[in-house]
Amino acid sequence: MVGEPLLTLCNLRLRHPVAGLLLDGVTLSLRRGMILGVVGESGSGKTLTGLSVLGLQPAGQLSGYLSFDGQDLAAFRARDWRRFRGRRAA
Repeated sequence: MVGEPLLTLCNLRLRHPVAGLLLDGVTLSLRRGMILGVVGESGSGKTLTGLSVLGLQPAGQLSGYLSFDGQDLAAFRARDWRRFRGRRAA
């Protein structure tokens, strides 16, 4: 769909059982054909945000809305993540 976001993160939070809150309220939207640069200080969550989009975040409670091309990634199971990473995200 033209104009619809390809990737949407809304209020993404990652809470680790030991380290505490690692991501707090990350929100972004990326449309097909767009290029997005994520900048910030060391330790600000850039890598964790990217890993979360791929389902590779460290163990913890991930909350918020996360979708790719209309698919709710938060509902994915391990098998779904493997298929998504191999076929869609790659």
